Amino acid sequence: MSASTSTSTGPSPSTSSSGAGLLSLAPDLTSEWRTRPINLFSVLKSFVYQLRPGQDLTRVSLPTELCYPFSALEFMSVRLLECLHGLFELSNVSDEQDRMLVVLRWYLSMLGEGEAVYTTRKPFNPVINEIHLAYVDYAEARNKDVLNASLQQNTQGSIDGWSTFVSEQVSHHPPVMAMVAENKKHGIRLECSAAFEVKFGSNSASVNVIGPMTIKTQKETFVLSQAVPNLVIKNVVWGTKYIMFEGSLFMYCVESGFCANLHLREEDGQINTFSGTLHKSKPGSTEEGPLVSEFHGLVGREGFLKPSDSVNETKFFDKSVLKKASLSYLPRAAQSPFESIQVWREANEAIVANDIVTADTHKKKVEAAQRVRQKQRIDAGLMNEGRFFLQQVESAHGAGAEPEHDLQGDDHKAFKSKTFELTRPLAVPALAWEFRDNVTFDSSGIKALEEFAKKEEEELARQRAEAEKAAAESSQAEGDGSCVVM
Repeated sequence: MSASTSTSTGPSPSTSSSGAGLLSLAPDLTSEWRTRPINLFSVLKSFVYQLRPGQDLTRVSLPTELCYPFSALEFMSVRLLECLHGLFELSNVSDEQDRMLVVLRWYLSMLGEGEAVYTTRKPFNPVINEIHLAYVDYAEARNKDVLNASLQQNTQGSIDGWSTFVSEQVSHHPPVMAMVAENKKHGIRLECSAAFEVKFGSNSASVNVIGPMTIKTQKETFVLSQAVPNLVIKNVVWGTKYIMFEGSLFMYCVESGFCANLHLREEDGQINTFSGTLHKSKPGSTEEGPLVSEFHGLVGREGFLKPSDSVNETKFFDKSVLKKASLSYLPRAAQSPFESIQVWREANEAIVANDIVTADTHKKKVEAAQRVRQKQRIDAGLMNEGRFFLQQVESAHGAGAEPEHDLQGDDHKAFKSKTFELTRPLAVPALAWEFRDNVTFDSSGIKALEEFAKKEEEELARQRAEAEKAAAESSQAEGDGSCVVM
């Protein structure tokens, strides 16, 4: 096997065998740092040390005391890969409505009950050019019970049976991450470019997700209005923190016209529920078709479906049925210095060791190097090009200025209100990034990644030297608020 088969189950982002790559801590739900209390004095001290007369507060770095030891790209890899096999049965389902329900069940399977383990801190917001690659090998012993017998037999035998994830931070302002998850043997590809908005209330914070997800299968294409639902963190300032998925979204099959409306809310105090309706529209139509069925349930547990012509309901979703797969990562030599695990390695190790002062120092170095790269991208006119993704809509801003794309343009608002023509691409420039298909996980692909990583190491060393020189000439260390809640 060409890539590392280890996952992060230990207390630190270390290697488990010679030549193995560093491991992501994002799948680790049991270590002490997950539930470690936040030291408010450490947070205040970090802010005070950065403040200067006339300081621009938008350039203040969020303290690592408030951060998890992993990036948002790593977080999304876990979200999409752990349960991707829930879509494998699509190729074996003949009925259009049943295929729509498979997609709905898969989406619900990504949502954990309460999500309490994610509420105390935030993943690092990825820096520009940051990438993250991961995969699931279902032939591994630790994944042997993930698939049923028929799917297991059809999935093993080659790397095409792996589920892979490739992602990149393609924009700095606004912060946009592009990602693709794929299983070639089962003909499944998920594509998404997403941005996040964080808004604060008196004692709550909401994280709004902007950007649809497309699921391409052997038979159909499904469009989802959001990659993940909006999150609301309750009791941010006082009380016991908890998280709820809230808001409305929809998913649509381009070929069949089936459309599911999904609503998530909090009921009766910290009970996260979902409900919705399934309709059959004419393909390509912007009008909602006749009601086919209604559904409801508890997020992270179970769901029930009632056909419109029946008074009886049946269970169509059971969270416990779909087992989570374990993720693996590339060998060390193939891990780019811009790989999330490498970018944040020193800060991650310090967070795990509860050495927040050292973590803050390393975080600011990462942010300083980002500013050097961003200036170089602007000067070179490469704002529309990433390593793995290309922007499909030309920016109206020329070289020498950073584009501030409108994430809430007319097309996006129309899409959210379901009046958008779903058979054409979403015309929001900041979100129109397409995968280049220029990376593979086989032996030749790993070798190409290793060669590229060597060149990037040299380039990054030069950028760090420039950043350190610039920092030495400045009387203050600035950040860019590089954390978001996920």
